[in-house]
Amino acid sequence: MAEDEPQALGLLLVDHGSRREAANAHLSCVGDLVAALAGDAIAVVVAHMELADPNIAEGVRQLVVERGVQRIRVVPYFLSPGRHATEDVPRLVAEAVAPYPEVEAVVAPPLGLHEGLAATVLDRAGLKRGTRAAAATGASVDVGGCTGDPASCTAPFCRRRSG
Repeated sequence: MAEDEPQALGLLLVDHGSRREAANAHLSCVGDLVAALAGDAIAVVVAHMELADPNIAEGVRQLVVERGVQRIRVVPYFLSPGRHATEDVPRLVAEAVAPYPEVEAVVAPPLGLHEGLAATVLDRAGLKRGTRAAAATGASVDVGGCTGDPASCTAPFCRRRSG
């Protein structure tokens, strides 16, 4: 893609932000890795919800003004659907895109419940996947239906569900 050619789709990766520069730099490294995997068709920018720059408004500005993006997918780099991921980030994104009415921004769920993340947990612990999960046979584990609430969880792997 030519340097001045706009990218139709942008990805904004948002974490909490930290007073520790090393923690903020970590998100930049993650963003670089995501960009390498995504390829040239997707503009990838990182931002912090608070405590560090660039903030969400600056990240949106970079995507829209500098990269020519018209559609933004925002991924909260959070593990759980807590207040920051479900309320604060969507609110800050809405405020940041308000000056650009032609831009569509969609906030994805946080990283949370995903087979790849569960595999990463085992990998970081130096453990192998067991045979309990369908993933051991190469099949995908169904993570749908997991709500975190034992009364309403329907995920087949959930040990906390009632009934």
